[in-house]
Order: sequence, then structure tokens, then C-alpha cells
Amino acid sequence: MPEQASTTPRTVRRLVPRQSATVAVYRGEQQVGYGILANVSEAGACIVTDTLMAPGTDLRLKLSFYQQPRLFETIARVVWSRDATPADRGFDGLRLHGLRFTVTSTVERSRLVALLQKDDSFVTVFKPSVTEFDRLASSLSNELDALGEKMDKNLGRESV
Repeated sequence: MPEQASTTPRTVRRLVPRQSATVAVYRGEQQVGYGILANVSEAGACIVTDTLMAPGTDLRLKLSFYQQPRLFETIARVVWSRDATPADRGFDGLRLHGLRFTVTSTVERSRLVALLQKDDSFVTVFKPSVTEFDRLASSLSNELDALGEKMDKNLGRESV
């Protein structure tokens, strides 16, 4: 199957577990695979399995993180899937799947965010750079502040 990659730029940092993290993959109630978590973010994950999972497929995941007594459970959609290569950290012969979390309870999302903030558990492998939107928002912020000051002055109020 050809690689299908997202063209949307990443907006959240991506982390690699320092210790092994595993994932059980279900379609409905039926387990269809078992794998290793290659990397994870608040928005999704990349998992390694020996099972083919087509892009667009919705899956239920149960992730087990090192020294965490409870599983992290969520629903995710396969965004892309490809064969691993020798450059993929020794996963040659297996399959990599990019997943976007689609349904995560507030409690589970809070647990994941707290877990991802533990520097002793993960290594940051991608941190988003400043985007054109960030630059525009920053420049507009300065202009809007200046405009607000002018309006306050014209209305006889003191700027905050």
C-alpha cells in the first residue's frame, strides 16, 4: 500500500517514550493487533505493528505506558500507513501507522497531557516552529494594543 501522509503541518510537540510503551488495537470489540508506541502527542500517535490498517479506519486503542498502573484508552483514526524501513529505528519489516485521536474523554485527555509533561518519561523529537500564523498574530497583537491605547485616549480613559 502506498504511503499516505498528511500535508497539514504539525502543531503539537511529538515525543518518544524513554521506556517501551505498548498498544492493543481493537476494531469495535475485536482485538486486531498489538504493537509498540513509536511516538505520541496530545493529538495522536505513531504505532508499529505487523498488521495492515488502512487509512480512514477508526480504531479503539489501549495504551500501556511504563510504570503507569492504568491504561490510556482512546478512539483514533488511521491517517497514514506505510512499511517501516531500516531507517525506522529497527522496525524494518513491520508497519508504521499514523493515528489521530478522535474521541478522548476529558479525564483521559488530562491524564495524557500530565503524562506527556514528565521529562523523565519522554524525549521530544519534534517541536513546532513559529508559523506564519504565529508571526501574523504577534504583529496584529501589537497593532491592536496600539489601537486600543488610541481609543482609550480619545475616550478619556486610562490604558491598562
